[in-house]
Amino acid sequence: MQKTLIFFGLLASLVLTEQAHGAELKSSPSECWKAWSRCTPGTSWGTGWLWQSCQDRCNCQQAETGKCESVPNTCPEVFEGSTIQQCHCYGTHGLPYNPINGEGVFTVNTFLCGPQARGRVRLSSKDPTSKLIIDPAYLDNDLDVAVLTESCRLCHEIIMKGRGTKDIIVGA
Repeated sequence: MQKTLIFFGLLASLVLTEQAHGAELKSSPSECWKAWSRCTPGTSWGTGWLWQSCQDRCNCQQAETGKCESVPNTCPEVFEGSTIQQCHCYGTHGLPYNPINGEGVFTVNTFLCGPQARGRVRLSSKDPTSKLIIDPAYLDNDLDVAVLTESCRLCHEIIMKGRGTKDIIVGA
């Protein structure tokens, strides 16, 4: 069973890599093919994730428009180069796309570049076209939970006590 999973994992990696490179070759400069988007329904966490253009991703999120922007690469262990392309969606139907009365908004994200937890990918049946059972095992490792907890605490401290935000952020 383990050999089957390893082989299937390698095959899936090759297929995704081929699809990604094919998409990058066909895309125009205004499209961002490195954006993942869950626009299709799925029964498990990993099913339904597809490579899409930035505009397709924003349409899926019901945003009016989107563009691919170059941003600093803060995780060189995952992505190569000093910058990466990131899809930004914009619209007028709600935050964060359109701040209220000209006020500013910002988003703080925390994530693990090197999680200790290891998930599992299993076959759901002998049928090779059936959906996979994907268990990412997020937060199964105590160290991962501790690191994320500390990251959230640090973000909160920076927002509430930071020189640029301590007098204008209320609550939380």
